[in-house]
Amino acid sequence: MGDTRTELSAQVGVAIRRRRKALERTMQDVAQEAGLSQPFLSQIERGLALPSMRSLDRIAHALGTSALSLLSSGQTGGQADVVRVAERVGLVQDELDPGSNASALTPANRQLRAIEFTGGWREFQPYSVHHNDEFVLILAGEYVADVDGKQYELGPGDAVSYAGGTPHRYRIVGAGPHRFLAAIVGDEFDVVARGDQLASLSTPASRAINRSCGDLSH
Repeated sequence: MGDTRTELSAQVGVAIRRRRKALERTMQDVAQEAGLSQPFLSQIERGLALPSMRSLDRIAHALGTSALSLLSSGQTGGQADVVRVAERVGLVQDELDPGSNASALTPANRQLRAIEFTGGWREFQPYSVHHNDEFVLILAGEYVADVDGKQYELGPGDAVSYAGGTPHRYRIVGAGPHRFLAAIVGDEFDVVARGDQLASLSTPASRAINRSCGDLSH
């Protein structure tokens, strides 16, 4: 297996060069707009240097695209990413119940983000809201999902999905183990709002949840 960093550098370089030439932009022009030196951008395009995410964001902005698109488009067709159990990246989630875990199942340079959660809270916590649509598949144990004010009992094999901007939360029921898979398509698996922050969202569902549940802060 090759050096992952070297492979990623080459992929990013190919994507940036391809995008720049498609726009008929000069290297000097793009480097200047991105606030980088031309020699450094040249190294990046040749796969000799891997830019930081901040630099990649600047380059992407100069090229009228996103860093995620550059990371994804530089990969060759048919390439598969295998994430072994021992190689999973654990995620730090402040809102997780002590003893619970979250691990990434997909690499950070993919538009599809999948995370496996184990454990969970026995009491409902404040609602979470994401930018993009989300899909959840129960792998083990019993859960109750509260989605936009409606509750659903879920068991192994059951799945639930909802549009971005929909308030949602989960709690575990019965004996463990408890595991579920959550997947989302987008730049980040981020939380737009939580609890009493829902009042600031413009979605009707968020406003309705906030009115009916009041203060949902931690």
